[in-house]
Amino acid sequence: MRVVLLVLATLAVAQGHMRFLEPPCRACIWRFPEYASYNPEPRGNDDEFWCGNERLLEDVAGRCGICGDDVNQPMPRETERGGRYWRDLQVRTYAAGATIPIHLHSNTQNHGGGMEVHLCAAQFETEDCFQKLVMGNGDTYWPLNLAEGTMNIETTVTLPAGVTCEKCTLRAHYRGAQAWGTCDNSRTCVCNPNSGDPPGGMGCSEQQTFRSCSEIKIV
Repeated sequence: MRVVLLVLATLAVAQGHMRFLEPPCRACIWRFPEYASYNPEPRGNDDEFWCGNERLLEDVAGRCGICGDDVNQPMPRETERGGRYWRDLQVRTYAAGATIPIHLHSNTQNHGGGMEVHLCAAQFETEDCFQKLVMGNGDTYWPLNLAEGTMNIETTVTLPAGVTCEKCTLRAHYRGAQAWGTCDNSRTCVCNPNSGDPPGGMGCSEQQTFRSCSEIKIV
């Protein structure tokens, strides 16, 4: 029993991360020499925008910044339009309806759970603006396994047909599943009905959530 509890505790405190490398995220452009003229501010932990490191339910509305910043930061938050890491730069230009490559990366162990990619085709970002995009697996959800090692996802997303924007935001949204919680209906929850009263499971209830935003143009 003590061994099981130790393993669960270790998983619960492990810290995973996630960044958009393709297209480059707002806090990541310092990694790319072609953007040096924009004087980007370096940030080594540009994969650590995790809602203030608060564990959240699956619906994070009102508890996490649009791009993963601590919701309590003054507006505009660090990675939002007009914020500390934002530059007036659209890193990629795509055609409406195109299927485009994406690369999500971290140097740390992935946390299981799953990933979504969202698009806001408006200059001024709001949570309601974002819509889910279909990824290379044919779904709007990309599941991850705790045993798969570091995060290194290279796949595609399909942009909506007929939607154009001069300044729009592509967002990766990642909910981990490395902590034990009370069973619920979240997509990451692996419920063990015989675990107690109430029953629990890995990935259930409140989990770490990560976001990464890139600014693009769609013509």
